[in-house]
Amino acid sequence: MTSTEPPSQHFTARSLPSPRPYAFVRKSPARLVLALLGLAWLAALSGCGGGGGQAAPSAPAAPNLVSIAVTPATPSVAAGGTLQLTATGTYSNGSTQNLTSAATWASSSTSIATIASGGLASALFVGQTTVTAASGGITSTPATLTVTAGFVVTGPPTTATENQTATLTPGGAVLLLGGDNNGTILSTADFYDPSTATFSNVGALNTAREFHTATLLANGSVLVAGGVGVGGAILSSSELSGPLSATDSPRPIHFAPTGSMTASREYQTATLLSNGLVLIAGGTGSSGAPLNSAELYNPSTGTFTLTGNLNTARTQHTSTLLPSGLVLIAGGYDSTGNPSITAEVYNPTTGTFTTTGNLTTARAGQTATVLNSGSVLLAGGSTTPAANPTATTSAEVYNPSTGAFTATTGPLNTARFGHTATLLSNGLVVLAGGENSTGILGSAELYEPVGGTFITTANLNFARALDSGTLLPTGLVLVAGGT
Repeated sequence: MTSTEPPSQHFTARSLPSPRPYAFVRKSPARLVLALLGLAWLAALSGCGGGGGQAAPSAPAAPNLVSIAVTPATPSVAAGGTLQLTATGTYSNGSTQNLTSAATWASSSTSIATIASGGLASALFVGQTTVTAASGGITSTPATLTVTAGFVVTGPPTTATENQTATLTPGGAVLLLGGDNNGTILSTADFYDPSTATFSNVGALNTAREFHTATLLANGSVLVAGGVGVGGAILSSSELSGPLSATDSPRPIHFAPTGSMTASREYQTATLLSNGLVLIAGGTGSSGAPLNSAELYNPSTGTFTLTGNLNTARTQHTSTLLPSGLVLIAGGYDSTGNPSITAEVYNPTTGTFTTTGNLTTARAGQTATVLNSGSVLLAGGSTTPAANPTATTSAEVYNPSTGAFTATTGPLNTARFGHTATLLSNGLVVLAGGENSTGILGSAELYEPVGGTFITTANLNFARALDSGTLLPTGLVLVAGGT
């Protein structure tokens, strides 16, 4: 946004020359007499009106600053963006002057937005803060700055990719792994540093892969498992990164092979359990059919072992850790190739899956997000077979206490699958991108849990699907990659 500043006026007070200091100089008597006669003659002229009889005019008084106005008066900027504010001073003679650079700026809530010395506002988080500018003992009337949800461009990954995984590290960075670039399956590892808003390449996976999973373990290592590799082979291999810490900065990260899964699988889900194990469930097997098997990875031994089977074979489903420690498995494509309406719950204590209430709409490729209430929002996805997917606007909420799904009060504003859904710090959920019959989407919307409705918000800067969305410690969301 370009801010137009009012024309400025500069005031310069004309000062009278200071009288020269008295200097005592030795003079001859003749010269002294002539000087005294000259002074007497000037005094006589003055007494007779000589020289006009007018006193020298005094300099005009400089105008006083009486008020400061901040513009825009009701500023608004998307989170992560910046906005230039202007301070205009009004003086006692009615003139104005631009005080933007000279003023002292302040924000009442620096967690919402900060104001630099030159009046540049940096929006950090959704909310409102009051902004003032002060100069010469005068403070402006507060202007209310509103920070809205929105998207701003950040540094690009070192390699364009889709179907990559995104893992939030203990230090608040994001690790992007693998994926696909125009048909080339990748082994790249990119590290996003929020403090600099830049990506750095930090190494490579041992095996190039997409449609895999990446799970942050309790010890700070990242488990990368399965997916499809070069040549289309579905993988059973897995690998482990070196431990990441809360103080990590971009540095080389080493990946080492760990135990292989009991089955080759892509589109599986991976969920870190409360006991530190990782549940791998379903996915597409080497035969191309959905799997009903599930297995557990033990970080202590580096091995995978089978656990109880799913009641329904499924792929492109969702897996969500509930506050109780149970895991909700929902939807996905079943063995008939159609979206499933079924859901089940995994109990880590017994190692078994138990059916729960059915979804209100059979769907696959949806998102699943745990709300602050502990309920789970399932949104969008496809309601037709994978060979010809059809995006839906329907959404529903799972109540763990009752085991029932209930349709949301209102549908999505845009049908979408292959999108992202991220719980924000304020309890809303932002859904972004994806695709439908019109193509790849740049639109985004917010789910408001209290009213159960979806509200449109600012668009992505680039339409994208099969991307990733990660909530950063700052409250911003990193949306990366995609097609």
